[in-house]
Amino acid sequence: MVQTWFIADTHFDHGNIIKYCRRPFVNSHEIELMAMADAGRIEPHRVRISPESIDWMNSVMIDNINARVGRDDILWHGGDAFWGHDLRRARELRDRINCQTINLIWGNHDEPSYRSLFNTVHDQTLINVDGQWIFLNHYPMRAWDRSHKGSWMLYGHVHGLYFDEDERGDNLTLDIGVDKHDFKPWSMDELRRWMAKKMPGWTEAHQKTVEDRRPSQRKTGPEVTA
Repeated sequence: MVQTWFIADTHFDHGNIIKYCRRPFVNSHEIELMAMADAGRIEPHRVRISPESIDWMNSVMIDNINARVGRDDILWHGGDAFWGHDLRRARELRDRINCQTINLIWGNHDEPSYRSLFNTVHDQTLINVDGQWIFLNHYPMRAWDRSHKGSWMLYGHVHGLYFDEDERGDNLTLDIGVDKHDFKPWSMDELRRWMAKKMPGWTEAHQKTVEDRRPSQRKTGPEVTA
């Protein structure tokens, strides 16, 4: 049975993302340098991530994808897949992923030449997986197609750092970036369990919105007198 998976913000080959997002792919020397930078003892630009640490990060994420996503499955990548301008190098990394069908949502770091590495590419798109509508964009949104009908909004870009994805929140949204999920892709089963926790809050907020839109419930503006 073909399964659908989701991931974002892998940033393959991007050394600085390791220190920016505190990814755990660092050696003892790099840990020491980052601590010195945090303490203001050295400038942050002096923290250099080694090629070995970058390769470590690449390998862990590729192994995690291959361990979960089957060759005939579908993987949606929410953007910022590779780093740099070297298409040949990006292709080498792509070829290490067993899944044959990977679709990309354009991220702000994705090079136009990467188009050839993916089956389809989109600025944003609405898909249906086993009856569930899912809206995909690299950036988080407050409203999207079918959001008032229970569609999910999956995004990346923020690396789990800037938006608090409260499981009891009233929006059916989720950061699917690797920094949010132990550097692994999300399965539909995992997403359904996550969104099920948010459904009560969404239902309550949706019902309030419906009630507020009823003519009898609309608030009028203040009375104006001459």
